[in-house]
Amino acid sequence: MREGLRFDRTRLARAAAGLAAVELLAACSPAVTLERSIVRQNEVRAEVRADLLDEDEINVVLVGTAGPMSPSLAQNATAVFVGGRFFLFDAGDYAQKRMEQFNLPVAEIDAVFLTHFHNDHIADVGEVMQRSYLLGRGTELYI
Repeated sequence: MREGLRFDRTRLARAAAGLAAVELLAACSPAVTLERSIVRQNEVRAEVRADLLDEDEINVVLVGTAGPMSPSLAQNATAVFVGGRFFLFDAGDYAQKRMEQFNLPVAEIDAVFLTHFHNDHIADVGEVMQRSYLLGRGTELYI
């Protein structure tokens, strides 16, 4: 189990580093650098997508772990990738934004599971539904 967790941390660190590089490039020169940064960001997203949706692996990403009294942090949300599918368990406030920051393949989400109906577990369900559709989800989203 620890090897898997260490692997996920490395993968997320690589994704975060890619995103930081994109932001740094965008700050340097507007026109040419913006195009390069978009290309790089798309490359990072493709790498993360391929890693996480590998049919032979199970990957778990803690998207948010904050409770209801932490308004500036992502609340409860756990992304589980198994058999090439993407399941989200809970969608607390700020979960959608954090998934995009982690470059998770939001358009590939298959289902959202809600453990219970406290606000810190369901606040971003609507945002997950809308953004995943806008980013290219072509199938129904089961909740």
